[in-house]
Amino acid sequence: MADIAAQTKTPIDLHVEAVITRQPVPKALASRSPNNPATIQPTISGLEKLLAHNRNATIVWQHIGWDNTGHLNVKLLRGLLTRHPNLFLALKHVDPKFESFQLDNRIVDPDGAIRPDWLKLFNDFPDRFVVGADEFVIPPGGRGPPPSFSSTWKNVAKLPPVIREKISHSNAERIYNLARTRA
Repeated sequence: MADIAAQTKTPIDLHVEAVITRQPVPKALASRSPNNPATIQPTISGLEKLLAHNRNATIVWQHIGWDNTGHLNVKLLRGLLTRHPNLFLALKHVDPKFESFQLDNRIVDPDGAIRPDWLKLFNDFPDRFVVGADEFVIPPGGRGPPPSFSSTWKNVAKLPPVIREKISHSNAERIYNLARTRA
């Protein structure tokens, strides 16, 4: 897969939970579906293997900022970004009223401010982030975009202008080989 992505210059959008070690499935996930396994296996070593297989393959890890396992944190991401120049991260923020678990690893603090460690990560790797709120489900009776869409863009708007511009569109144009139409 990585070889084809590199050859065709087509990014791979990857949806995977951050799991460092084998562990019981978190209760919040187990309660969502009886189809979830009792335990979850490590995923980060496999992710690193994929990233190292072909450094010309662009891998965009989706749903960064939304942590279901307790492992998706700035320290992990910083290490991965440092070791793998072909890794890019797509941000997603789910309002705690919809997803109230693993709040300590979220991009924003309980008051809605960007956490300092996340801001430093954005500043240190400004070309490696995009908006990735790809949720397609609207709550029952809801109208408009899904909650993660609005929440994610609201948080991007809080970033310094140079970082905000890159994350909101210019990084995506470059990573996904999009030509921007200018009026």
